Amino acid sequence: MSFTLHDIPSALRHLAKGPSLERPEQGATSAVAFIGEVVLKRVTDPQYLAWLRDEHRVLLALASAEVPVPRVLGFVDGDAEVWLASTRLPGISFAHALADANTTSDRLRLMHELGALLRRFHRTPIPRVLRSDFAWIDRKLERAHRNLAWSEGDEALLNELVAHRPADVGDALIHGDLGLDNVLVHEGH
Repeated sequence: MSFTLHDIPSALRHLAKGPSLERPEQGATSAVAFIGEVVLKRVTDPQYLAWLRDEHRVLLALASAEVPVPRVLGFVDGDAEVWLASTRLPGISFAHALADANTTSDRLRLMHELGALLRRFHRTPIPRVLRSDFAWIDRKLERAHRNLAWSEGDEALLNELVAHRPADVGDALIHGDLGLDNVLVHEGH
């Protein structure tokens, strides 16, 4: 799944200003590499192509929001692969920050700051291009039907979810891939 400097599409090569690729520990659905202050992601697995396309669309939509998100630097969308280049935000992963924290009080402070960031994120108005006329739960159930063939669930479980469908709630921004490696801590915050 990884790639080399030579694999980078010509449209993104001007961003590859560095002698080598730094490989982060993350990247379960895409190949990820850092080149200086640039993050490059490449997806070749057909089931994840749409995910990187969605990430690109969301990052563009949130560019003017008051939450810290990487800025899109380039995007190449091909039939068999998708590339996304974005800025590399400063900091270390939340997981590393927690591991490096010296005291319980420091870990609690980090957890409270993460909660405040999520609260701020969830309260951010949804950009018009990300709004939908369909309820969130309907969109998720439809996606679950599409992903049923390769997911851990089964049709009986999905049918049970549909039969006991939760009540509609208002839309809110949701991270979608919130993991401790996908949140950065910069200068202790």
